[in-house]
Amino acid sequence: MALAGWYNAARGRAGPAAKSEVPINSDKDNAVSSLHGGWVVLLSLAIGCAGGKQSARHTASIERPATMKSTVLEGVPRGTPLAAAKEFMEHEGFQCSVIRNGKFADQGVVHEGIDFLWCDRRDRGDMWVHRRWQIIVVLENDSAGDVYVSEGLIGP
Repeated sequence: MALAGWYNAARGRAGPAAKSEVPINSDKDNAVSSLHGGWVVLLSLAIGCAGGKQSARHTASIERPATMKSTVLEGVPRGTPLAAAKEFMEHEGFQCSVIRNGKFADQGVVHEGIDFLWCDRRDRGDMWVHRRWQIIVVLENDSAGDVYVSEGLIGP
């Protein structure tokens, strides 16, 4: 399943609603038995929903900028609304800020007067070195456009 589909489905934004029916019994013994069965069903659903929620970060073990870019583009495809893009990136462990009429440089090229979502994350490496990711999602009418990725190692 594509990341965007997983991400939205895990938050109840996509797919058909699940319906369950509990039979209604008229006599007291069957009603108690049905009530007990209902609790088992509710408990099973609660455990299944909690255990089934995919909270693993898809970008956690990435080490190459090209791989990070393609993974981010799967989760935040072009046209994704700003709020959803920010939510996805924050779920991936980034701290994000919306920059209006800002500027940034990518491989020596300065981009000015642009609205973008700037996201920053530091991954723990070994005792001394950490990996820092900086990702810019250019905003076009408050929807995701181009993605720029910068990565570097930080340490002594």
